[in-house]
Amino acid sequence: NIYHKRDDLLKMAVFSTGIPIQNQLISTDKTVMVGILQPQRTFKTILKGHYDNATVAWETAYKNLEIAGFKVKENTMPFEVFVSNPKEISNPTKWIIEIYIPIEDEIKINNE
Repeated sequence: NIYHKRDDLLKMAVFSTGIPIQNQLISTDKTVMVGILQPQRTFKTILKGHYDNATVAWETAYKNLEIAGFKVKENTMPFEVFVSNPKEISNPTKWIIEIYIPIEDEIKINNE
């Protein structure tokens, strides 16, 4: 999921979902949007467990990237990658979701 807008307090989001593929897809079907996620620097957080914990994971990710001295890149969209499929793995403790937040290219060092 690529988040265009997200508000955990209001429990609403505007997002796009996609499937990773090896080669660029060209579609003439007007009901299918095709796009490319360009390479970018991101701050990665891994959520292991039920998706009910996603709000806390997102809040923690933003807090930790700031503590680490990174800055969120303006006009970009954070995204999630569902590493495991709940339809295939019934035990929520084994579910894995990766959260990626685009960050500025320059590396900042804390306290400098």
